[in-house]
Amino acid sequence: MNFIKAIFLLLAVSTQFVCQAVAQTSRPDQVAAAYLQARQNGDWKSAVNYIHPDHVARLYPYSLALFKNEGNKENSFRKFFVGFDVTNDDLLSKPQSVLVGDFLALLNLMRSGRSGLTEFLGFEIVNSFAEAPDLTNVVVRERARCMGEEYKTVSVLRLKRTVDSWFVLIDEEVFHAEVSALRLQRLKQLSSYRVISLDLRNMTGDQKSAAFKSALRRLMLENDIKYEFIIGKDTALASDLRQIAVTLNVHYRTEFVETPRQ
Repeated sequence: MNFIKAIFLLLAVSTQFVCQAVAQTSRPDQVAAAYLQARQNGDWKSAVNYIHPDHVARLYPYSLALFKNEGNKENSFRKFFVGFDVTNDDLLSKPQSVLVGDFLALLNLMRSGRSGLTEFLGFEIVNSFAEAPDLTNVVVRERARCMGEEYKTVSVLRLKRTVDSWFVLIDEEVFHAEVSALRLQRLKQLSSYRVISLDLRNMTGDQKSAAFKSALRRLMLENDIKYEFIIGKDTALASDLRQIAVTLNVHYRTEFVETPRQ
C-alpha cells in the first residue's frame, strides 16, 4: 500500500514539475495552449499551475471561504469537492494552488451547467500581441457542442511574465460575480420529469462524491430530469445534499429517500 501511495505521489509531483517547467521555458502562446488543454480536460490541478501566482493568492480567500466549516456546521461543498474527512486544519495546511484548483473545478462544473456546455471539441491559438515586454494577449478560438449543435467562441487570454516565466492572468472579480450569478440563477420548472434513482447507501465517501457530482452535472444540463437519492437512514448526508441542491437551485428536482422503499 505504501508503495502504491509513493507511486501516486511521484506522479503528482512529476505532473506539477512538468507544468511549472512549461510555464518557465515556453512562449506565452505555448503556456496559454497548455492552460487551455488542462482546462478543457477538466484537470484544474494542472491548470492552476499556469495561473499567475498573484492571482492564485487573490482567489485563495474565496476558495477557503467556500470550503471551510463555520462553527460546528459542516460544509457540504468541502465534503463532496475536497474530501469527506478534510478538516479546517487540513484546508489551512493545503498549498494555496491545490485549494484554488478544487475551487475552480467546482466553479467550472457550475458554469458548464449554466451554459449547457456538454463537450469541448478543441481550441486554436489565433494570434498574440504584446502590450508591454512583460504583458501579452493571446487570442483563442474554442469549439464546443451545445444541445447537439457546434459553436465557436473567441476570447483573449492575458499573460504576464515573472522573471523567466509566463502565467495566465485571471480576474478574481469575474469569478466572484460568476458565483453570485450562479447562486441566483433560476432554472425553468417543468410540470413532468424523468425520475432517475441513485442508491448511495453502500458507497464509500469518494464514490458518493463522484456519483453526486455526476448527478449535479446532469441536473444542470437537462431540465426534464429529477433525481431520487436513496440514502437509507443517513440524515446527515441528506442535509449535506440538500444544502448543495438549494445553493445550485436544483432542489426542486431532488428527492432524498431516507428509508428504502419496499
